[in-house]
Amino acid sequence: MFRSIVLGMPVAFCFSAVVCATSRQIDDAVPLPVQAAARASVVEAAQDETKPDPGDEDEKAVVETVENSQPANPREIRLHLWDGNVITGELGINQVTVQTEFGELQVPVEKIVSFRPGLESFPAMRERIEKLVDDLGSDDYKTRESAHKGLLAMGMQLRREIYRFDDGGNAERKRHLDEIRKEVESMVEDLSEDSEFEDDENAELIQGDAIATRDFVIVGKISQSSFEVSSKYGPLTVQLGDVKFADRQQAGNVQRRSTVSVAGKNYAQSNPKSTEIRLNRGDRVTIRAEGQIAMSPWGGQASASPDGNTQYGNFNGHGGGTLLALIGDDEKYIKVGSKATFTASKAGLLKLGVAMQAEYCNDSYQFPGGYKVKIVVETAEPSE
Repeated sequence: MFRSIVLGMPVAFCFSAVVCATSRQIDDAVPLPVQAAARASVVEAAQDETKPDPGDEDEKAVVETVENSQPANPREIRLHLWDGNVITGELGINQVTVQTEFGELQVPVEKIVSFRPGLESFPAMRERIEKLVDDLGSDDYKTRESAHKGLLAMGMQLRREIYRFDDGGNAERKRHLDEIRKEVESMVEDLSEDSEFEDDENAELIQGDAIATRDFVIVGKISQSSFEVSSKYGPLTVQLGDVKFADRQQAGNVQRRSTVSVAGKNYAQSNPKSTEIRLNRGDRVTIRAEGQIAMSPWGGQASASPDGNTQYGNFNGHGGGTLLALIGDDEKYIKVGSKATFTASKAGLLKLGVAMQAEYCNDSYQFPGGYKVKIVVETAEPSE
C-alpha cells in the first residue's frame, strides 16, 4: 500500500516555510508539536472568526482558488505533523542517509517524492501499541475493553502491525486480537469499494521508515533524528518522531479551498449541500469535518458526529449522521466522516450530505446542529 507514500520525506528541513494549521488533538502518547505548530495555530485562530455557522444550511459556499504558478522547488517539502499541523518549506540538507539491510544509501533530496517515518523512529507510539496489546489480557474487564477501543481507534493504521503480536497463551488477549483483526479488515473492505479512495493520514504503520522516489520505494532507518528548519518564524528544530508523513506540492497545482456548513437536514439522498466546487477527474480532495447533529428521534440527549453511528439507523451501510460526499448526480456515496482524502473518479459538482435512514428524511423529524467542513482540492491544471 505504498501508493499512499506520496506522503513525504523525513529529512532535515531548512524551510522558507508557509505554515498551515489544522486543530486536531491526538493521544497523549503522541509527541508534542514543534514550535512552528504552536505559531501556526495562532494563524488559524484568527481565520476561525469568519467561519460560517454549521447550523446554517442556507449559507452559500465560497471557494478560494490559489494557483501555484512557480516551478516546483526541488528542496521544498510539506511536513504533516502528528498533531495535525502542516509545515511547508525548503530543506537545509542535500541528501538523506538511510540505513538498509543492503547497506547505507544517500538519497538526494530532489529525488524524494515522499516519506513516512516508521515505528522505529517513533518509539512512543510503538510502546503505546505494545502496552495496549498487553492490556488486552488484563484480569480487569474495564482495562481490557479500554485497550480494545484504543487499538481499534487507530483503524487501518494497525492493519499490518496488529498481526505482529501473538496471544501469549492468554485466552482474553486471543479473543480481543481476533476481533480487532476482523474489524480492521472490515474497514479495509469498506474502503476498497471506493477504488478512488486514498487516505494518506491512515496509511499502515510499519516498523521501518519508508521513502518514495519517482522510481522505487526504500525502507530502512533514516539516520537523521532531527532537522533544522529555517522559516519566517525563525530557526526551528523538527524531530523525526514528530512527523507523521511528508509529501510535495507539485508545480502548477491549483488549490481550491472552501469551508462549508452542512446542516442536519442536508440528507445525502435528497438534499445534499453543494460545495460550489466542480471537480475534474483525478482531482485530489481532502476533507476535514467537525460538529454535532442532534438525533432527536432517538431522544433529547442523542447526537452524532461526522463519523456517524449505526445506533441511529442505516443508510447504504453508513450509520445515521455520517458525513458523505457525492460527485454530480451519481449515487455512489463516498464516506467522509471526520476526515478523508480521495481522488475524484469523474467530473462533477462536489456535494456533501448526512446519512439518514429513509423514513426519517421528512419534515416530521428535526435534526438541529450541523457540521463545519473544510475542503481542499488540488488539481494539476487550472479548472475550466
